[in-house]
Amino acid sequence: MKSIFLVIITSLLILGCKKPDSDDKPAAPDKAETTNDVSGKISLDLETQKRIGLVVESVKGIQIAPELKCYGKVVDPSSLVSMAGDLIAAKAMSDASQAELKRLQSLAAQDNASARAVQTAEATAAHDMAQLSATRLKILSDWGTAIANRTNLTELAESLAALNSAVVRAEVPINERLDAKPTTARVVTLNDESVEAENLGPATSTDPLIQSRSYLFIVRSNSIALTPGQAVTVYLAKDSSERDGCVVPRSAVIRQEGEPWVYLQTGGTNFFRQRITLDTPLENGWFVAGDLKTNDQIVVTGAQILFSDEMNQNNPARGGD
Repeated sequence: MKSIFLVIITSLLILGCKKPDSDDKPAAPDKAETTNDVSGKISLDLETQKRIGLVVESVKGIQIAPELKCYGKVVDPSSLVSMAGDLIAAKAMSDASQAELKRLQSLAAQDNASARAVQTAEATAAHDMAQLSATRLKILSDWGTAIANRTNLTELAESLAALNSAVVRAEVPINERLDAKPTTARVVTLNDESVEAENLGPATSTDPLIQSRSYLFIVRSNSIALTPGQAVTVYLAKDSSERDGCVVPRSAVIRQEGEPWVYLQTGGTNFFRQRITLDTPLENGWFVAGDLKTNDQIVVTGAQILFSDEMNQNNPARGGD
């Protein structure tokens, strides 16, 4: 009996010390497949292109003069409007007192007016003339000669008050140098709307924080609805050789993680997403230098739909087949 018990104990010890076979090991968890592979390429048959309204156009070449980028602001015209009214009133008073002085002088020559009346009229005329001169000097001090010496100042003030035109102040970076006084500029809003402007001359004051040279520009036709206090970017033409590039319509540009891209058509049904650098905003799009060539075929309508389809094709988890 004792020997049987020892055999059983020995057998159990041997089984407990035996190493498990490899087949007995627990299976390692499968690694998740990575599907976030964005290739930038996509194929669409002609029928699908037609269905989604895809439009492809040739890139147009262009030359533009180098420009200096300045930050600017639409000037509040209320002070000019007020001073223009003061100028009208001061001129009317001066004209009236001058006419009265001439009348009394004529009467005095005929002994029909006293010397005292003439002296009073002279003092009044001098006072009104000084008021008119002070108003003009105030406009000159605040707005510069280009505006102060305008013969149609009242008309300009009315146009500014009605927002039919606008005055923009451009701050030239302190470390930049202009070869000549800028004559024209392009005013661009935060929404990339742009309009041409004419130089009125240097501003008569310096921003205490920026400490830069400033110029005033007038937008004669406020087609993009600029409003007082609005922040804008002002591009000033510089005297140097023109740069070659091309125009990319805004509708062609898509953005991924803040970066701009366009779709190039590389065949009838093949498209490639090309990253570009948006150099300078233009009235009809963007100036792009170096990333595209003239006559490249790019998608100008339907680019966002194409991008969504590309994401789906390359990322099934997003909902693609």
